[in-house]
Amino acid sequence: RRAWQTFLDTGKDTHLTFTTDKKTKHNGAASLQIQYDLAPESWAACNLVYDQPQDWSRSQGVEVGTIRP
Repeated sequence: RRAWQTFLDTGKDTHLTFTTDKKTKHNGAASLQIQYDLAPESWAACNLVYDQPQDWSRSQGVEVGTIRP
């Protein structure tokens, strides 16, 4: 099992918003869009966390895409 998990500075006005974007996709049905609203001197992160160790030895890599307005 896997799940997205967020980590953020709860001591400041920092927010992450997640939506699916069906117009922008690579090989699946949709992409995950993450909007960051970070307070000054703050931080946030989002990770895909697995409950069991994964064998990535046959993986061809990870692709991360960025779309800028």
